Amino acid sequence: MDNVATFKTSRDTSTALVVVDQMSPKEALSMHTKVKDQGRGAVKSFVKNDTAYDSYPKYYYALKKKGVVPFNPRGPRVATVTENPLELRIQQLEMQLSATQVTPAKRAVELLYSSMDNVTYVSRKFLCSIVQRNSATLSPKQEAWLSDLEQQNG
Repeated sequence: MDNVATFKTSRDTSTALVVVDQMSPKEALSMHTKVKDQGRGAVKSFVKNDTAYDSYPKYYYALKKKGVVPFNPRGPRVATVTENPLELRIQQLEMQLSATQVTPAKRAVELLYSSMDNVTYVSRKFLCSIVQRNSATLSPKQEAWLSDLEQQNG
C-alpha cells in the first residue's frame, strides 16, 4: 500500500440543495430571512429537508460562522426598516414634530406676553384658562380659537 496515495478533495459530496458554507454572507442572510418570513416552523423544516445539516443548531452555527445570525439577539426590536422613501420621510417628520411639540399652555403664555394689549377680555380669559389647566391637548374648537388668535397677533 505504499504506492497508493489518498487525495483530499474540497468538493462537497452532499446531495442537499443548500450549503451555507458555500454561500456569501449576503446570500446566506437573504436566504435565511426569506425562509424565516414564511412563518412558524419554516426554518426547522427547511433545515431538515433542504440543507446539508443534520441538526438545527449546526445550521445556525454555520450562519454564525458567516457572521449572519447571532444566537441571542440583544435588546428589543425598536425600529422597523422600511424601503419606501416616502415612509422614511413621514417617520422623520413625526419624530421632528414629537421632539419640538409645544404645549398649548406655553403657546397661550407666549401669546399673552407678546400681545396683551391687543387681546380682548374674553380672549385673555380663555388664554388664562388654558394656562391654568396646562393640559396637553385642546378640543378642536379651542385649538381653532388659539390658532386664530396666534395668526391675528403673531
